[in-house]
Amino acid sequence: MFSDVFVSECREVSTYLTYVAAPLFRKSFQLKEMARGEAVICGLGCYELFVNGQRITKGALAPYISNPDHILYYDRYDLSPFLAAGENVIGVMLGDGFLNSKTPVWEFNRNVFNAAPKLSIWVSLHEGEEERVFEAADFLCKKGPVIFNDLRSGIFYDKRLEEAGWNGPGFREDEGWHRPILVERPRGRAKLCEAEPIRVQREIRPVQILPGRLAEYKPSEDVAACLKGQTPPEGPPEREGGYLFDFGENNSGIFRLRIRGFRGQRIDIQCGELLRDGALDYNNMMYYPNGYVQRDIYIVGGSGEEVFEPLFTYHGFRYLYVTGLTEEQVHSNLLTFLVMSSDLEERGSFVCSDETANQIHQMARRSDRSNFYYFPVDCPHREKNGWTGDAAASAEHMILTLGVEKSFQEWLHNIRLAQREDGRLPGIVPTGSWGYDW
Repeated sequence: MFSDVFVSECREVSTYLTYVAAPLFRKSFQLKEMARGEAVICGLGCYELFVNGQRITKGALAPYISNPDHILYYDRYDLSPFLAAGENVIGVMLGDGFLNSKTPVWEFNRNVFNAAPKLSIWVSLHEGEEERVFEAADFLCKKGPVIFNDLRSGIFYDKRLEEAGWNGPGFREDEGWHRPILVERPRGRAKLCEAEPIRVQREIRPVQILPGRLAEYKPSEDVAACLKGQTPPEGPPEREGGYLFDFGENNSGIFRLRIRGFRGQRIDIQCGELLRDGALDYNNMMYYPNGYVQRDIYIVGGSGEEVFEPLFTYHGFRYLYVTGLTEEQVHSNLLTFLVMSSDLEERGSFVCSDETANQIHQMARRSDRSNFYYFPVDCPHREKNGWTGDAAASAEHMILTLGVEKSFQEWLHNIRLAQREDGRLPGIVPTGSWGYDW
């Protein structure tokens, strides 16, 4: 069952100039005995789902990346394996995703549906013959440790703001936890997401670590016009004095930071794929303010080992330029490249006696994987857009060797709904209003 009740923690939207932290939602309930349970969730733009402290989300960027005026994707979960007698807790964290885009390029920041993250969830619990049902309005909510997040730019995470155990039993809400506000239901039709989830395919360690620096960066004129002379809260990364982690391959995904630092230590991580005169150059990603170009920030919460994996975003990169580290913290186990894509079945391969041809095939496969996040995109580092022409050029060879049928069919639902009554299709799907006039 899909619930049409949608709630938010607040109505304010996050921008490059004004941050609104990602919200947390929790619902505590008691069970007398082992019970059966099911949840149907639509978290816009993206969600992370927890039961009794355990993350059970199907993959990254759930449920999908879509225009909510066209389709409202939801996922269904069997909660039974995670429930226990006594107190149980369902926790949800929401990210901005495509619902609250920030770049003025492609007019995303003016999407008519732009809004704060929204939650719809329906939970059914069965204890013997008794059934209990919860909806989103029954949860409590609060702003969490994700200070800023954007599908294309990255996230800023302050571990000091994390309330340990918030998504598990035994936690007691303080006065900051409050009832959510009811908000308008998005206009799209509800649909179960049948596309393959986005999951980690490989883990890569750095092949070398070097002293590093950044090249100068100049954003596009669209970005400067959007800021209207104002300065975003986060400035550009430090251009000198950092460390360059080289992973030897250009892929897409996120990283795992495993750090033992001190409370308040700030780690800045700039992603990129090009070196010019030894400096990491990210001018090929010019659609974002400097400081928000595939950049993640982590602030350490204490003195023990902490692990940070960015949520609600992904990046295309070979290199990570990192500042804020002490010399003793720099080692090969500090950062791991988590290579991600839609979890497509490998149905074919290619190998021959010509090593150059083999390498071309391997690079093409990395390109396919790096550019498939629910649907084929043009690039994982700069745009992350579903350019329909790019997909038309690459669909045939992907069909030959990858199990893409369900994901292509899901995207075709979005393409059909994006078509206007006069027959015009946009160049990119999903979109708001951009891409129809050529």
